[in-house]
Amino acid sequence: MISNRILILTLLAVLSVYVTLYTISAHQIASRWAFDQDGKGYWRYSGAMTLFPWPTGPKDVLLPVIVRMGIVDEFIYLYLIKTGVLILICLSLWMLTAIYFLKAVLPSFKPLKLLKENKHMAIKFTVQYR
Repeated sequence: MISNRILILTLLAVLSVYVTLYTISAHQIASRWAFDQDGKGYWRYSGAMTLFPWPTGPKDVLLPVIVRMGIVDEFIYLYLIKTGVLILICLSLWMLTAIYFLKAVLPSFKPLKLLKENKHMAIKFTVQYR
């Protein structure tokens, strides 16, 4: 049976990978197709571009027309991508995953417990056979 600690670690790792891939994809789409002016977000071309739920670029013929972003895309672009908050969220999730692994999961492995319990025997063994 899978323990709760392993389940939480798996969930954190999957979420971290998802956010990392989302961050990379969103930055690629935003750097190619988006810009801001006077505090508003715009797409450089007309087309089916979006940053939510998954960043996608244009799939059809592009017309060089400036198109205003939707409210969700504008929020993601202006407040998460342009400010670097999305990268901080990504890094924070990876740090949380690493800390959880080191504090909650790693100490529960049996070989480490046995090593700690039998440390004096290991030292005695190495000294005796040298």
